Amino acid sequence: RRGIVVEDQAYVTVDGVACDKTDEYIYLSNSHHVWIKNCTFDHSPVRRSWPNGVRFRENAHHNWIANCRISRVGYSTADDDKGGVMHIGVGSDYNLIENCTISYGGHHLIEVVASYNVIRNNYFHNEEWMSAPHRTETDGKAGNRHVNIDGSGTRNVLERNLFAFSGLPPDQDGSSGVSVRTSHNIIRRNVFCDNDLAGLNLSAAGYTKQDVRFNRVYHNVFFHNAYAAKTGFVPFLSGVSLTKYGRRTITDTTIMNNVFWRNSGKRAISFYHVDPANQFVSHNLLEGEGGHLSRRILKEVHDPLFFRDETPTKPVRPELTNFQLTAKSP
Repeated sequence: RRGIVVEDQAYVTVDGVACDKTDEYIYLSNSHHVWIKNCTFDHSPVRRSWPNGVRFRENAHHNWIANCRISRVGYSTADDDKGGVMHIGVGSDYNLIENCTISYGGHHLIEVVASYNVIRNNYFHNEEWMSAPHRTETDGKAGNRHVNIDGSGTRNVLERNLFAFSGLPPDQDGSSGVSVRTSHNIIRRNVFCDNDLAGLNLSAAGYTKQDVRFNRVYHNVFFHNAYAAKTGFVPFLSGVSLTKYGRRTITDTTIMNNVFWRNSGKRAISFYHVDPANQFVSHNLLEGEGGHLSRRILKEVHDPLFFRDETPTKPVRPELTNFQLTAKSP
């Protein structure tokens, strides 16, 4: 059962539709200039194979999803997590996802394996929501990450999003907010806060299909990340982590003009089998030891003086914090 199906079509608008308990919410195939806006999608009942709530496939390009609430796709087992809220598949380029609230995915909220897509002005949260009785650390619940950029996808933009409350997965020690595993992506003007592990992880894993190079991380806020529910792998306990596991390399990453504050262990940026000398890190407000960047950080801890960060944040109330800088900010 599918809520919205658009195949081999162009210039279609869907406005104000609500789908509840459909197996798949949106299916776009070989279609372009499809607008889906002001809709609500929730409670996919699928508990088998690998469910996807929204699928872009077979050259679904130049489409727009805006002002929607999309949630609850996927499930967990004793040793795995399945499914995701959205999948932007190979060849589905130049799509725009904006002004949406996207939450509660099994393995992820959005996976991007295409190029030239823009994801902006959205609120992502994926705290523990799936049944996982073995996760005693989180009262029998599991969550997961927000966004994967993976496979052959490249040159995507993540801009002005709030990535908050990634959760403890059923099968690993933790989850970062966003995982980037390809090259030439731009991550700018986002807020990463209260994620289980690092807010942003650049990863070259054993299965990575390309070197992870020339990614740009500009003007972001990394606040209170990496307080893992389960004792996590130390290289992920920072605001940003760069981790290498296989033969692929991570080089030419630019991390510039970001604010790091109150991340676990006062660690701003960490490296695991990645050479910091092959990256460009400059003009960030860092605190603590900053991974292996001790020569480049401020020697004193300077509070950035956000407008309001002292109020405990809640997944359903992101407006309780305001990471704009006050007039007295250093």
